[in-house]
This record gives sequence, C-alpha cells and structure tokens, in this order.
Amino acid sequence: MSMVGAEKRKNILDQKLTWRPHITAKKTQINLKLRQTNWLIGRKSKLTIENKLLLDKAIIKPIWSYGTQLWGCAKPSNTQIIQRIQSKTLRIVFNAPWYVSKKLSTKIPEYHS
Repeated sequence: MSMVGAEKRKNILDQKLTWRPHITAKKTQINLKLRQTNWLIGRKSKLTIENKLLLDKAIIKPIWSYGTQLWGCAKPSNTQIIQRIQSKTLRIVFNAPWYVSKKLSTKIPEYHS
C-alpha cells in the first residue's frame, strides 16, 4: 500500500488525544461528498429512494463508519456531530423537511445492514 493511501486512512488525533480534529475532518469529507453527489441523491434527482439509499451506503457511509470501533471512548458531543451529519444525509436522501425527527436512521431497518 502506498504511503498516500495510508495517510488518507489514518485517524487524526491532536496532542491531548481528543477526537475533535478527526470528527471535524470526517464532517468536512462528508459535506464535500454530499455536494459532489447532490445531483444523484438530492431532492431534484429522479432516482428511487432505494437507489439513493444504496448510493448513500456505498459513498457516504464508509466515510463516517471508518474508525467507529474507537468512537466508544469519544465524548458524546463528538459523536453527536457525526449523528447530525448522518441525519442530514438521510433527510436529503428521503427528501424530508428539516423538522423531521433526528432519529430518522433508527426508523430505517435496512439502513444498518
């Protein structure tokens, strides 16, 4: 494996071993992918919800799911950042208004598989 690929995949930690820089970097990556794929999964897309969800699982979910085994030791405020961006992504996929419950992902059983 090349060093460039290894640098992309490493978890980012600061001197105090907090998760904030890593979570912020993941949030930035997810927002960038959302902007790039908005024409596919956005509200004006002609794709079905199943296909949009499949694209979300294939493109966006791997970004935030990398390193989740270590997030058990992160503060709840840091994990809530990822949960917010996950809810935002699902609201885009399902074309739901902003006031839909933030627990949308827990109501979709096939999303976790």
